[in-house]
Amino acid sequence: MAMLTLSSLGIAIIEMKKAISLKTLDLRTRLIACLVFIAFEVYHRNAQSAIAQIEIMSLLIKEQLKDQNIYMPTSLGIDNELMETFRDLEIQKLIGNTFGRALTQRDLLNSRQTIRKEIPREFVSLHQARVMFHIIVMRQLYWQNTCQHEWPWWITPQTISLFKLNNPLPNEHTTTEEWCAERDRRFEEYVAWWNAFQPLLLKARVSHDPQELRRAEIVRMNYLAAYLAFMTRMLSPWEAWYGQTARLAELMALIKHLLETTDDNGFGVEMNFLIPLIVIAKLFRHRALRQEAIRFMLAYPRREGLWDGVLVAKSLQWIAEVEEDDMGDEEEYVPHYLATDLVRGLTEVDPIKRSAKFVAYQRPRNALMTLIRRETVVTW
Repeated sequence: MAMLTLSSLGIAIIEMKKAISLKTLDLRTRLIACLVFIAFEVYHRNAQSAIAQIEIMSLLIKEQLKDQNIYMPTSLGIDNELMETFRDLEIQKLIGNTFGRALTQRDLLNSRQTIRKEIPREFVSLHQARVMFHIIVMRQLYWQNTCQHEWPWWITPQTISLFKLNNPLPNEHTTTEEWCAERDRRFEEYVAWWNAFQPLLLKARVSHDPQELRRAEIVRMNYLAAYLAFMTRMLSPWEAWYGQTARLAELMALIKHLLETTDDNGFGVEMNFLIPLIVIAKLFRHRALRQEAIRFMLAYPRREGLWDGVLVAKSLQWIAEVEEDDMGDEEEYVPHYLATDLVRGLTEVDPIKRSAKFVAYQRPRNALMTLIRRETVVTW
């Protein structure tokens, strides 16, 4: 019976894909079918297949925009919830593929166009705030792919003095001046969004509606995480790596409160708590807060979109052990020159056996010119 069920499911998926490819269904139905595929692939930990389906959703929307000669997806008449889910998935794809595909000229143009003037002085609903937030984050991630400027964590002791400049070095895509001006506009957009959101957050706090307040606090949590992640990519280590303890503690306290009062089952195709926890545990090296974030990933096992929280926690715990080797208890942050990460090309994950092999290169504090290969195998 199990074999028959699995076979029937496979046939159903094949037929749905045929219907999508032949354009025999309306756009809304085809997008919902893509969501079904994504949920199925995420459940079975097939991240690459899920990303492929996200790409198909994006292509379907772009084709419809082109056919109808309109610019904004909001003009397609698709449900608000469906468009929010699509934007969430698109952001996941971009986060997981930071240096991803080459962008078209249209993508490049879209990423350069500022929307700061379109941000209202005050949002009228959480939906409006989320839509604008998703747009800002998507443009930010697209822009990072086009400008190719990011402060490199892999700098060596020989080149470290080069990056003590206030601004990064120019490249073939963008001059330093253009990049810095665009970066400043991005920070202004985030600040403008936060100013427009604060009155809505205050209203939720005095509304005596626990669910509305929870929804508002989740939006606030995602904003804090996105802004902190933006800082680590756009500012130098001397500006962003250290000194963010207050913001990180605020974010961790908010995540803790929301997780301890959640009643969901920990599985979903959309982002929720894992990305903010990853921002704390991976993008910043505050040792105590990183360990707290990892503990919460393990205490509240979650699978959100492309991420398995327990696997992420196991990888970050091992990275912490590698980076903090031979560090004294009195040191609050891991020095940026000791930071490392998993080597993507050498990481092996078996979702069926739930085992993973991690490889990283450690730079010992007493021998910064030396790279030591470290590897481990974990199960989850």
